Amino acid sequence: ALQAEAGRNSTKTKKILKRMFKRTLEHHAHLSISWQSHKLYSSSFLSHRNLFWQFIGYAKLHNAWICSLEKLYNYWQNR
Repeated sequence: ALQAEAGRNSTKTKKILKRMFKRTLEHHAHLSISWQSHKLYSSSFLSHRNLFWQFIGYAKLHNAWICSLEKLYNYWQNR
């Protein structure tokens, strides 16, 4: 749903993502963003790429732990 919305109304999509992020913090939960690099770097998905990096920047400003799936897997394996 957000993928279709991102191209049409990025302001609305940003508000949705920020709300999801806020709720994740409130509940001490986990938020995953799934993306395919072959699409993210495609010229037809420029708005998606910009939105993705803006959201990552927003999450970093709020001290989110950002990692790859491999790092997440290793974190839980080594606990």
